[in-house]
Amino acid sequence: MHERQRLSVIVKNYLTPISEGHTNIARNIIKALKSVYKDLKIVAIEPIILRKLLPNNVKVCSMIPVRNKFLHDIFLKLRLYDVYTALKMKKYITDIDIICFTNVPAYVYLLMLKPLISSSRKNIIAYLWYKSRNPLEVYLLRKLCTKVIVTSEFLKAFYLSKKLEHITCIPPPIDEYLFKPYNMYECRRYLGLDREAFLIGYIGEAITIRGFDILFKAFMKLPSSTKLVIASTKFEHSMLNILKEYVRRFRDRIIILKSMLYEEVPIFYNAVDIVVLPFRRPYEITEPPLVVIEALTCGRPLIVAPVGSISEFVSEERAILVKPGDVNDLKNAIEYLMDNEREKRKLGQNAREYAVKNFSLEVAGHKLKKIFEEIVK
Repeated sequence: MHERQRLSVIVKNYLTPISEGHTNIARNIIKALKSVYKDLKIVAIEPIILRKLLPNNVKVCSMIPVRNKFLHDIFLKLRLYDVYTALKMKKYITDIDIICFTNVPAYVYLLMLKPLISSSRKNIIAYLWYKSRNPLEVYLLRKLCTKVIVTSEFLKAFYLSKKLEHITCIPPPIDEYLFKPYNMYECRRYLGLDREAFLIGYIGEAITIRGFDILFKAFMKLPSSTKLVIASTKFEHSMLNILKEYVRRFRDRIIILKSMLYEEVPIFYNAVDIVVLPFRRPYEITEPPLVVIEALTCGRPLIVAPVGSISEFVSEERAILVKPGDVNDLKNAIEYLMDNEREKRKLGQNAREYAVKNFSLEVAGHKLKKIFEEIVK
């Protein structure tokens, strides 16, 4: 790229300690870009005023929340916080040639920055991992963005159906140096888990769409030597009563872990014998769900329902595929891996090799750099 041309990434919750799939994808995108760009400029939109020393390449745009709860809820619903920060954004990007949005409501920022974009002919890139149901957002993506990047072919097909043609697919990057195989027994000791039991791991929101209830029904049919380890802080209301009942009946076999830092999540994956993600249907908040990529990168044996974009990233060579909503199919898959150590090892090795080859920071960084260089030729 020409020396004059500079890249800026506008990202939400980059510095605030919030651990959600879409936020972690955004942070990983920035890690990937930093692996190939030394002078990357980051504009972080944060929900609070940060009073700490910031890196030279990071500028913070604080939302300054309204103290009144009623007004605060209105501001959230109407995206007024985002409007406020988008209007403040101009001073941070006047000397930038390429602007990349990630983890922000694209339509708000595109709408607020439209006069600046139109007058200066800046190159705008949106990196999305969700289906937009907002006709205004799709229109602005089509008219104002130089390029739209999505995380799966599943999403690409959706946006192509909306006549958004300047679109390409780059899977969500993952830090392969953080998410990697660790010693299982050391990880169990760190989390206070049984050293000898067969541990089944579930991570993410405990909701129906992710098949949380299906997992419980299958778990009831498994031998008493199995334990279920749940890493979740969000439980669907309908799931809470089910959970209370099962915990009462299987008190010694169900472990609910406290909230973990993102850096501790790989310890969870490596502590369990298998990871089970029995999705019922596509999880459209992030496509693909980041937990699938994380489990593969850690080299863990994975049992998953291949719905939506998940089917692009798993195969019988690196995961056990089950039918969505089928309790017996899930039970049989778990029992198969319980009795087959060689298959567990093979699945884990294949998963790790595939993930490093396709999702590593360096791989994603070079793909992004190639796109940006083509844009500014």
